[in-house]
Amino acid sequence: QGFAVLALMRRGRGASEGINGEEDFGRAHDGSLVDISSGVAQAVEDLESAIAFGRALPGVRPGPVLLVGQSRGGFLAMHFAGLRPDDVLGVLNFSGGWYPYGPVTTPYYARAGRGAGQAVPQLWLYADNDRLYPAALIQEYRQAFAAAGGRAQFELLHGVPGDGHLLRLYPDRWQPLAETFLASLGRQGR
Repeated sequence: QGFAVLALMRRGRGASEGINGEEDFGRAHDGSLVDISSGVAQAVEDLESAIAFGRALPGVRPGPVLLVGQSRGGFLAMHFAGLRPDDVLGVLNFSGGWYPYGPVTTPYYARAGRGAGQAVPQLWLYADNDRLYPAALIQEYRQAFAAAGGRAQFELLHGVPGDGHLLRLYPDRWQPLAETFLASLGRQGR
């Protein structure tokens, strides 16, 4: 599709170095999750570093980047676009979410909607049988984003084999949608 691709492994995950700070959650005395801001901030810092690294590679043209992510990566792509809309060409979000708990995560979708607004085209791909994010929570995220001014093409796909959270593994379900979205960006890739 004409894009230079940089695939990231989150810090402290898999074979990557460092400490996985994304699990730094704020919890109430009863152990319930009340804050994910520290983990999200660390992930944003890592993404900024990765984008700077990618922009310095030979053959990569300057300008906004296309962010594609699955699960936390999809959430991070959407969130980053809200923070830095001028740096993002578009977002392709596969099953995005940070933690399957609406009261903690839904405000991030609203903030991203305000920040990205109509400026950053987004395609959100979810499955109705996602083991982490039930359809009602996905709709809550979508509504918070849209109510705050965000614009995303939203697709809730049906019949994804097994766990719909792994939708990205079934390109026959999403590839035509993604190709149309990429073509709609109207710019040659980076």
